Amino acid sequence: MLDLDAKDIGNVKTKESDAKEATQEVQSLQATVKKLEEQCAVEVAARKAARAEAESWKTKALQADQAKKDTEEEKVFLTKEFQHLMAQYEALKAREKKRVAALKKQLETERAVNTELLRDEEDERVSNAELHRDEEGKQEDDAEN
Repeated sequence: MLDLDAKDIGNVKTKESDAKEATQEVQSLQATVKKLEEQCAVEVAARKAARAEAESWKTKALQADQAKKDTEEEKVFLTKEFQHLMAQYEALKAREKKRVAALKKQLETERAVNTELLRDEEDERVSNAELHRDEEGKQEDDAEN
């Protein structure tokens, strides 16, 4: 019986030693699992941050693309508006040129008419002066006779 008890004690000690080793191994595995879980949590957080940053860049890229499209549309609109205004300016310039030419022609015509009127007045004055001289000469002749 003592043999059996010694064997049982040896078995118990062996089992106790095996249990301690198993417990240490389990604790080591639990520590490893905890480290791996922490690493996974860090990696998940890093992936979430990277995903959020990628979404932010994607949103910024879409906004930049939309701004570029809006700018192109505005450029096309302003170009058309500029061309329209230039056409209006050219038409106005042509009308003003015609108007100036017409006014210049009218002025030249009026100047010619005024010159003609001045000549006619001068001719009439000369004619009146000659008539007046003729009358004076006639009166002098009559007075002498």
